[in-house]
Amino acid sequence: MKRIKYSNGGKFSVNNIFDLETSVQGNKHFRSIQNTISKTIGNIEVAGSRYQDSMGQRSKGASVSYTNRKGTNFNLSVNKPNYGSSFTQLRIQKPL
Repeated sequence: MKRIKYSNGGKFSVNNIFDLETSVQGNKHFRSIQNTISKTIGNIEVAGSRYQDSMGQRSKGASVSYTNRKGTNFNLSVNKPNYGSSFTQLRIQKPL
C-alpha cells in the first residue's frame, strides 16, 4: 500500500463550465477525500460535494448560496451522511 503523508488537493476550472475542488488528507492511520463541484451564475452559487474516509464514513451534500446587493448571504444546504439522518440548514449572514 502506498503511504500518503499529506496532500492539500487543488481547485481548477473545467472549460469555464464549473469548478472542481479536491481535498485529500491522511497519514498512516487515516485517509479522507472530499470532492466539491460548483458553479457561479451572477450572485448565485450552486455546489455539490462528496466525502469519504478510511473509517467507512461517507456523505453527500448540496448547497445553494445567494448574495444580494447589500452583501447579505443566504445559504441553503442539505447533507446526507451514510450513517444517521440527513439534515437541512439555512444560514443568513449579514455584514455589520
